[in-house]
Amino acid sequence: MEITTNFLGHQMKSNPPKYSGEKERERRRIIHQLVQQLLDFDYRTVSDNKTLLHLSLIPYHKDRWLGHIGIVTTFPSLPVVKFLLSCRASINAIDNDHYTSLHDFVLNDYKHFPHLQ
Repeated sequence: MEITTNFLGHQMKSNPPKYSGEKERERRRIIHQLVQQLLDFDYRTVSDNKTLLHLSLIPYHKDRWLGHIGIVTTFPSLPVVKFLLSCRASINAIDNDHYTSLHDFVLNDYKHFPHLQ
């Protein structure tokens, strides 16, 4: 799950776009479709039952490592959150603590989004 949010963060930051014109639109459409399928399957973390939307709002930083894969995006990531919401991510999904992703966001004082303070 963390690898997926990391991938999404990387895709949201691709400036300039990887391709141009129609090819770039098709690439983004495919990513959107694949993420919608992931969300439809409702994959969760094993340890605490968090969704991709939960993970996109929890602080993870570039210095964290997942085995041999380093985190390339600092989380929380507003572009990833917006993208997941555009893919119909459930805002009502709860984790093992009965928290929604909004609870996680508020519990972290949304300090990673200074324009919201």
